[in-house]
Amino acid sequence: MNKFHFGFFLSVMALLLPFGSRAQISRSWMEGPLTWNDFQLAGPEQADDPATSRASFSLMRENKVVKAGGITYKYQDVWATISPVQSWVKPGRQHADTLRQRQQEFDILQYFANRYREDYMFYDDLRVDRYEMYFEEVKHKLSESEYLAQYREALETFRKTGDASAWSVSREPFDITKYPVKIAPGASEGLFSLFTVVPVGDLGRLFRPIVGLSAGYGYQEGRSLFSAEFAVATSVAFTDSGTPAVGAFYINATYLSFMARYGYRLFSAGKADFSLFAGLGYSSWKPGSIMDKPVANGFTLSEGLRVDIPLRRTFNYLAKSPRVQDMGLLVRLYADEVLVSRTKIFAPTINLSVGLNFGFRKLSRM
Repeated sequence: MNKFHFGFFLSVMALLLPFGSRAQISRSWMEGPLTWNDFQLAGPEQADDPATSRASFSLMRENKVVKAGGITYKYQDVWATISPVQSWVKPGRQHADTLRQRQQEFDILQYFANRYREDYMFYDDLRVDRYEMYFEEVKHKLSESEYLAQYREALETFRKTGDASAWSVSREPFDITKYPVKIAPGASEGLFSLFTVVPVGDLGRLFRPIVGLSAGYGYQEGRSLFSAEFAVATSVAFTDSGTPAVGAFYINATYLSFMARYGYRLFSAGKADFSLFAGLGYSSWKPGSIMDKPVANGFTLSEGLRVDIPLRRTFNYLAKSPRVQDMGLLVRLYADEVLVSRTKIFAPTINLSVGLNFGFRKLSRM
């Protein structure tokens, strides 16, 4: 390294070292009590300035995701911060009483930061009486400026009385996983499945196994499971080679059904819940497309086994209406019987369905 490069390197290091060792744009209240190192701006030169120090406080907000015990927590954290590069103390005026007063002001801001966080998570679920005690407008998502306005009012009171006990705050870190909430007992869920139908008996002589998709809505209350689903399945075949439409395909068969089911949870084994269910609905078997005349259609009886395997649970405090979101793997093995007349029932089809269910339950403050 020549002298020019070495001299340039030392110059850059001399500029960066002060910033690396002292300068800090902001730090949070949770990082510990204030020290005089948090006041890095040069103080005013006016000798008649009555202030001995000044702190630049502000609120910081951030959406966070925390995973614990197989649960994902989504929430907005809020905390008080100080900007050391915008805070100052007059040289030689670093008195313990002055620092203690600035710390109490910082504590008061953290008190409002904590309340902001908690109210924000459940702003649409607060009792009206509590909400009116805090704010003039009910059922209104709050802005940071409203909390800061309350902080300034509290600050004036503190400076007059010197008593900050009304805004006490704990140094214990906030833990979203221990936040006291109540989960509503009932759960709505969306059902999406890929399924295959293997016809046997009379239908088995007319149709080959077919594959399709189903979608529906479900509701859980205790051990009871209610659901309604619409399903479409097709069997696709390719044309013979050598014909003008080489590679083209056509629909051999179509299956349509709409079913309402009731299930009852039997037991849980590991992470899986096992349920029996029965249902009643309407189904139709067609030899070609949906527009073709059905070969068999009518009321349909359904019975089988359902297995629910939870994949992910999210406590979403960021939603307008705070809720629990559940996603799971849904496996069903069941038989359907088509009643085509008063005296004739086609032999049952054997169905296997694998898919996802997305559940929603409301959260409320305890």
